[in-house]
Amino acid sequence: MRKFIYCLILLSTCLFLSCGSEDKGAQDHLLMARGALVKNDFSTAKSHLDSIQTLYPKAFDQRKAAIALLDTVRRTENNYNIMICDSLITYYQPKIDSMKSAFTYVINKEYQTKGAFVPKEGWNSGQLVSSTLRSGVSEDGQFYLESIYIGSNQIHNKIKVSAKDVESVESLPIEGDGLNYRFTNSGKQYEIIKILPSNDNGISNFIVENQDKAITVTLEGMSKCSYTLPAMMKNAIRQSLNLSKAMSLVDSLNNERTKSAFKNYKLDEKKEIRVADENRNGE
Repeated sequence: MRKFIYCLILLSTCLFLSCGSEDKGAQDHLLMARGALVKNDFSTAKSHLDSIQTLYPKAFDQRKAAIALLDTVRRTENNYNIMICDSLITYYQPKIDSMKSAFTYVINKEYQTKGAFVPKEGWNSGQLVSSTLRSGVSEDGQFYLESIYIGSNQIHNKIKVSAKDVESVESLPIEGDGLNYRFTNSGKQYEIIKILPSNDNGISNFIVENQDKAITVTLEGMSKCSYTLPAMMKNAIRQSLNLSKAMSLVDSLNNERTKSAFKNYKLDEKKEIRVADENRNGE
């Protein structure tokens, strides 16, 4: 009998010490998670809270506290992201507005629902006066190039740009409705090919990076045609690309802000459901 009582006491002591050790380890992670949250180190805070759930299955009080703290960490992280996005948008938007002063907004309301910003430099009120590359930025921030060719022997589907002592770059084949079209006006033959980021293949960056060099544009397809790109058009392409990058950045920031705000909405929804369940159980 004494032996049985002794074993029972020994077993109870081991269980008590084991639970105490588990609680202590879980509590340490809880404290470290709170410390990381104060520093806005959200990744570390969530890592400590995950450790409690994984390593200490019997530390019930700490596990419950970790679940509640995880929602606080997520909400704080979302609010922090919203604050950063708002700050960057406030910084960049006036710069974008200033950049747009060098552009003309154009839209054909009969056929288009969204317009585009085209550089005033080299625009010529939209008149096609010579073979060249012109650029623009759609209203949603997408950069594009347009190859303008005036003359016979058309049917081109690729654009190559080259400069002395620099390896040339060539677009991907450009084909499809809305990307290339041809027409005749007042006895002149015109070809317009629209180059989007999906088939640009680096030609716009090549032009920007080689602003100080003479750049040759070669149209390829059923025939070939080459010309030197004017400095005015090179500068216009640089302006368009910079505007597109700035607009895309702000658009990305707005999307991130919306995502964070929606996550907070879901956390509020989750909290309301939990409170309603607790109230029902308390009745």
